[in-house]
Amino acid sequence: MHWLGNLVANFWALRTEVKVSLLQTLLLAIAGAWAFHLYRVRREGRSSIRLDGACRVVRREDHLLVFVRIHLSNAATAVVRNLEATVCLLRVTADATSPAFTYDVVSQEDPLLLARSPFKTRDIDKLLLKSVVAQLEPKECVQTEIVFRAPCDANLLAARLSAAGLQGRLINRRDLRWGWFAFIDPLRPQHNDYVPLSIHSTE
Repeated sequence: MHWLGNLVANFWALRTEVKVSLLQTLLLAIAGAWAFHLYRVRREGRSSIRLDGACRVVRREDHLLVFVRIHLSNAATAVVRNLEATVCLLRVTADATSPAFTYDVVSQEDPLLLARSPFKTRDIDKLLLKSVVAQLEPKECVQTEIVFRAPCDANLLAARLSAAGLQGRLINRRDLRWGWFAFIDPLRPQHNDYVPLSIHSTE
């Protein structure tokens, strides 16, 4: 410990401006290390998609129309590349042989298709229904709505939204996935109002 006492004595023997400069450098190093720690703990450098949704059920004579509104936003500071998303409508029925439920796919759609597909240059009233490679910049969002046709005798439905994307290119590349699942009660009076599907905002 003798060397430590000599180090402190030598430090106090320095001129005031030198000591101030050294202390400032030390404090900046500590602040930088703390900021990097928070950056990693809070995952601020990690892509994060926020998924929100709502639905409305309209009953027709021979079928149900299920309108699903989707809101996808990039809640992080990193770009999400190769973003893909799928909304799946399921019919839920009770299994007579067990207490479990069975889930039959009614239909599934790409919520990014209509929102991101380009218009034709000549026929502006038609959309090119072709998958596109989407990406979301930080704080950018996509809002879209999909309508499904479901059997009118369905007593319980469910919606599943899944999204996948990439962060990074060659170095530190990550495959990321997000999603949620929610039940839809078609027997519930809707009153033309949309019912939130998100239990809470997902990030």
